[in-house]
Amino acid sequence: MGLGNPLLADDGAGWYVCSRLKERLLQVPHGHVLAVHTSQGLFPEQIEAFSQADLAIFIDAGIKEGAKDGFHIEHLLMPSRADVLAIPTCTSTPIHGLSLQDFMRLSAQVYTQLPQNVLICTLAARLFTPMQGLSRAVQEACDQVVERFLMAFWAPTEAEVLKTLFVGPVTSAF
Repeated sequence: MGLGNPLLADDGAGWYVCSRLKERLLQVPHGHVLAVHTSQGLFPEQIEAFSQADLAIFIDAGIKEGAKDGFHIEHLLMPSRADVLAIPTCTSTPIHGLSLQDFMRLSAQVYTQLPQNVLICTLAARLFTPMQGLSRAVQEACDQVVERFLMAFWAPTEAEVLKTLFVGPVTSAF
């Protein structure tokens, strides 16, 4: 899922990556089913699709320390459904959707199934001003992410997909 606002310069990075993936992935091999969504935030209407996924990937622009090549990918291993249900409710009221924690907790409350793995791809943004189009550096990073995702989706198993997309320690979602 590509998150952000394409009318705020680099904040549209998630939308850019998803649109490029849709253009280039005419078919997905090895029986993988790929659903590509874009949104300005996380909303209850998206929970069903999230709960049914084996692997969920969120792509968003942000300010990320240590982002190599203009992006950073975190691999979160989802805790058990009971642990997700125990997550405290976010105390603030977000105007552009739910926090990731609230999104996952609500998913666990409504559905019995959750993705086992979640990837969060943060593209190191520079501009959040009202204008369409990405900065050159962010567009180059987006293009690298698209190529990496395309390579990964040709992998025969979910484990190989994860290995291609992510190199580094797996962390707990919370």
